[in-house]
Amino acid sequence: MEPIVGIVAEYNPFHNGHLYQLREAKRRSGADCAVAVMSGNFVQRGAPAAADKWERAASAAACGADLVLELPFFYACNSAELFAEGGIGILRGLGCVTHLSFGCETQCPELLKAAADVLAEEPAAFRQQLRVFLDRGESYPKARWEALRAVCGQKTASVIESPNNILAVEYLKQCIRQGWNPEYVPVFRKGASYDEKQLSGETASAAALRESYDGFCAEDPDKRDAGAWKKTIERFLPEISLDMLLQKGASKQKLEEGLYPVLISKILTAAPEELGELVSAGEGLQNRLKKAALRAESIEELVQLVKSKRYTETRIRRFLIHIVFGLTQHAEGRHYARVLAFNAKGAALLRKIKKEACAQIPVLTNVNKELEKNSPVYESIKLDFTASEIYHLIRGEALYSNSDYVRKPIFADEIVKFA
Repeated sequence: MEPIVGIVAEYNPFHNGHLYQLREAKRRSGADCAVAVMSGNFVQRGAPAAADKWERAASAAACGADLVLELPFFYACNSAELFAEGGIGILRGLGCVTHLSFGCETQCPELLKAAADVLAEEPAAFRQQLRVFLDRGESYPKARWEALRAVCGQKTASVIESPNNILAVEYLKQCIRQGWNPEYVPVFRKGASYDEKQLSGETASAAALRESYDGFCAEDPDKRDAGAWKKTIERFLPEISLDMLLQKGASKQKLEEGLYPVLISKILTAAPEELGELVSAGEGLQNRLKKAALRAESIEELVQLVKSKRYTETRIRRFLIHIVFGLTQHAEGRHYARVLAFNAKGAALLRKIKKEACAQIPVLTNVNKELEKNSPVYESIKLDFTASEIYHLIRGEALYSNSDYVRKPIFADEIVKFA
């Protein structure tokens, strides 16, 4: 079988670290084509993306992610476990992906596999230790680390101390649970760490790039110098991605200012028991949030008022997004491959998938023609559409022209620049 490599990503924005991973994944797998499953307009840390999913997908496809598919909202803005479940489910469901590549921050990938084996099976000893640490009031991530350390030792547990390794372990865990056996292509992360906020060296993190962009946006518009800012940041990401961010991006401040009134109205009008039914709720989080909402004047202030040893900032931010969309614990994710962007190689792969009928999940390029209301994925994909509508609402943009019912997959080879 011709090798095809799959990647799960956010590309928020697409930078040189992503470019390095893509090239290494292709080189080491021997694949001529890469499929990326990418978060939509809301990302895993519980925040709106810095730029629209279509533009982010197009810039990635122009840089070698040959076929870019959307990771449904249900999975994209959720725990690392569900994020990985969705991404792996889609890559597996295409029926043609032979290799899985992921970034990691360890030179010993066998430790990732050892951790994944335990977390996939959750033996009794692990579950018992997990309960002990949760009962002590530890957050779930800390309790899981302690339980893994108790069962497997410090060396194995240490691999889930960094965000990239956590996701790598979750990808491997999902492969085990879903019965998929691709060839693994771990790519050791170069340069800045995942959450490094400083621009230095040859490779910057997405967090640092967003921070720099936010600083640029915060400057007085009359004194802002786009050319000068581009010169400070252009060595860290491809030109097309930089142009996309400059022309189509939105700062964290703008996005949170737009989101705040939508969020607060939901919190104030919902009963505590309603909030308790949502994903990420529990352990009294909803009650603490209701009280804080009366005092906070921004999302950042709200998060800081609620944050504690038990409630991590990431969990709180995801909970806030789940409140906006009313995502209950009874919601069910579905696997489907919705095409956002592609290049010539991606177009050839789509033809191959259709000709060979190898996909075990729906592959959608035109939802108006290909998606029926009685389809099993209909309710899930409607949530993606609503996420896009809310995203453009908080950006102050027209809803119809940006609607998922109107937008079509982007052929990246025709992109010259973002205008």
